Amino acid sequence: MLGLVAAYLYRRSWIQLFGPVLLFEMVRTGRRRRIFLVRAAYAFLLLGILLVVYWSWFLDRRLTLWELLRGVSLRARDLAEFTSSFFYVFMAVQFLTVVWLTPAYTAGAIAVEKERQTLDA
Repeated sequence: MLGLVAAYLYRRSWIQLFGPVLLFEMVRTGRRRRIFLVRAAYAFLLLGILLVVYWSWFLDRRLTLWELLRGVSLRARDLAEFTSSFFYVFMAVQFLTVVWLTPAYTAGAIAVEKERQTLDA
């Protein structure tokens, strides 16, 4: 409910969370070809890692592809274990990506601002 109120107030321009410069920079940065390619590569990498987790989990339980396609029912405990392993791998990859990319993007942003001589603003 509080989120809806904040969204309404933001839409009516009664509160400004960030200035127009941040919005401009987000749009400008998001449209760069290099950033788009990095995002696409990351999505495919994440998909591949999660696919490996999926296959390794089912191969450890000695389930064949044919059994999976027929719809073999799994116990709730097995599904909970699968979900937790999937979640932990996903979150570890996300965390490592943030730790790895944050300094690179920050350094890039500072370099661009210095080059344009708008770092003081």
